[in-house]
Amino acid sequence: MKNFYSIICLLIIANTSFAQIMNNQNFIDASRFDQHTKYLNKNEITLRSSVDCSTSDALYCEDFENVSIPDLPDSVSTSTLEQNYYTISNSDQVLVTGFYTGTSADANAGGYWPVSEHGQFAMTNDDACRPGGVTPGNNNNCDLGFETLTLPILDFTGQYDVFLIFDYYHDKNYGGGDANVEVSNDGGVSFTDISGPLPNLEAWQQGIFSLSDYNDQDSIVIRFVWSDAGSWATGFAVDDIEINELQDNSLSMPLFNQWLAGYDGFASSYSQIPLSMIPNSTGIIFQSYVFNNGNFAQDSIRLHASATGFTSQSTAVNLESLEQDTLQCSERFQPTSTGTYQLDFYLMSDSVTTATKSKSIEITDYIYARDDNEIDAVNSLLPSGDGVSSWERGTIYDIYESNTLYAIDVYVHNRTTANAKIQGKIYLYQDDQSFFLEETNLLSVTASDGWQSVKFANPVSLDAESQYLITVGGDGSALNDTLRIGSSGSVQSSYGYIVYNGWVDDNGTTATDGTTGSTPMVRMNMNPDVPGPTSIEDNSYSAFNVYPNPNNGILNISLTNTSYKQTIEIKNIIGQTVYSQIAGNSSTTTINLSDINKGIYTVSLINENGTSSTKKIIFQ
Repeated sequence: MKNFYSIICLLIIANTSFAQIMNNQNFIDASRFDQHTKYLNKNEITLRSSVDCSTSDALYCEDFENVSIPDLPDSVSTSTLEQNYYTISNSDQVLVTGFYTGTSADANAGGYWPVSEHGQFAMTNDDACRPGGVTPGNNNNCDLGFETLTLPILDFTGQYDVFLIFDYYHDKNYGGGDANVEVSNDGGVSFTDISGPLPNLEAWQQGIFSLSDYNDQDSIVIRFVWSDAGSWATGFAVDDIEINELQDNSLSMPLFNQWLAGYDGFASSYSQIPLSMIPNSTGIIFQSYVFNNGNFAQDSIRLHASATGFTSQSTAVNLESLEQDTLQCSERFQPTSTGTYQLDFYLMSDSVTTATKSKSIEITDYIYARDDNEIDAVNSLLPSGDGVSSWERGTIYDIYESNTLYAIDVYVHNRTTANAKIQGKIYLYQDDQSFFLEETNLLSVTASDGWQSVKFANPVSLDAESQYLITVGGDGSALNDTLRIGSSGSVQSSYGYIVYNGWVDDNGTTATDGTTGSTPMVRMNMNPDVPGPTSIEDNSYSAFNVYPNPNNGILNISLTNTSYKQTIEIKNIIGQTVYSQIAGNSSTTTINLSDINKGIYTVSLINENGTSSTKKIIFQ
């Protein structure tokens, strides 16, 4: 059985900046069903020293640098099932016949495949494919069910124990599709799969295959195969292909990051962290992946990491050739002041020291963020229907110390419909479920390609050792009233979130709320002096107070305005209504619910025009 080794992300995902500004004229709306998404990652990493085939002594080498985009090298061929494969390359629409060359900008021409920078590389790209030159919709996507990139016939006569080494990007987002490597020893008449499905990850990976079964043979053909699985998908990219012997001593550090220990058992990565939110017990954890991609065993491998006034290293591990492991520094970083900190990482064994990789993290007073502040793609929060709330997108945050949330900050993209409405919401997130707590009033969007604060009229208390989901959405007042927000950087798997609010796709399937992989540019703002309006109209009629809170099930509701017909509604944490009545003319209503279970509930005051205001209460 052939050996295949690939860097696979366990708990860590590198999160470094990669700016990918979308060209507006090539924008594709997000009306396609956002399913099967995992976590999105834009790493600016190098899996091995940059391959320069002009100076390489490998048996075979191709780096796709010395061709004009979108052409392939003359010796490399491709095929596709799609007869009208038009794609965007260098902002122009071109006809291709399968794989073609391009850069990260070309990969993300469709807006959903922000591949990390890697020079020029070969790709096939369902996301950017326009069948017949027409921008695709739900029922108009390319047939990329069998895409091939084939290397020239190779002669292994006199060659023994060489390896196929290459970098690839394979995320399987938005529809999936598998990739694999096949080899023929009869000049391309028949092929054998030597890899099985390549592991998927939102990062460039390194593949290493032994070709020892083809020692001293001629007429060897190697090809890469990818399928879109019969649906709209993203794509598959290949670069820096070599057939060569392995170096004797070599280490790779493809993934590295800083973490806070998550309450669900997973490490959780943030780009901006309020100083008050860093737990004293654990601090910030430094972690990396290590891959011995050389011939010889490496002994006493350690991760070395440093920041301002801080250095640490991991426990040593020994790795045989082509083994991999995760390393974590023994000491934790505990910053004592706000500011931007440069974090440096490198690996050292008895034989090898890798180059230092650097990234930064910002310790703030009030802002809590997962995104990396540079827009990579656009999320369209389309209305579900006239008068029905639009999709909501957001991110899950761990709260380590009790605090107060005053606003949600969101990056609004300039393709948002003029005067569209925006609304922020917060949910308690427990046991993989979200439970609504509070919402802001609807605001008119004021930002254009910039940040906007969506402020709560009533600040929300955040409890320590809890997780919260914050989202933004619109009101769906018209089908063309669409809010578009930015997406940026990496997120640990299952922290991005989407709420569809009953949206149904073209096939009549109701979309299921849940975790995604994109990183919406949606942040917690804990600044009590955050500027910004709390409403776009006089909503004093829906203002009310609840006291005492917490309570024993007996509570008082004090109304600011009794001149409107209003309904008082109380729901439990799973959204079931436990109490509902029309508010009378009295300014204060006493409600006795002492016979129901203790826990978190919401009280809503709903006006006759459907506008509501909601508060969280605790029965104890």
